[in-house]
Amino acid sequence: QTMTADKLVGHYAVIFVSQRQGGDHGYDAAADRMLQLAAQQDGFLDVVSARDEAGLGITVSYWRDLAAIKAWRDAIRVRVWPKGEFIAAS
Repeated sequence: QTMTADKLVGHYAVIFVSQRQGGDHGYDAAADRMLQLAAQQDGFLDVVSARDEAGLGITVSYWRDLAAIKAWRDAIRVRVWPKGEFIAAS
């Protein structure tokens, strides 16, 4: 169940945009793992995601504060993309 917009006011959003090119290449498994870790992270509020027929996708996760986002970012760097394929903006 997605939170209503009024409950997300004053919180933070992390936005991922991706463009699939020529197949999955393990993306679905990595995305699923990333969202599993998010749901377990203190400060996680919600996530919504969509992808069009051309493969353009957007995922928005909502967080209580910046500290929660940083902890999640560190967790996915180690557990989802341990070989450095993950690129994060700070």
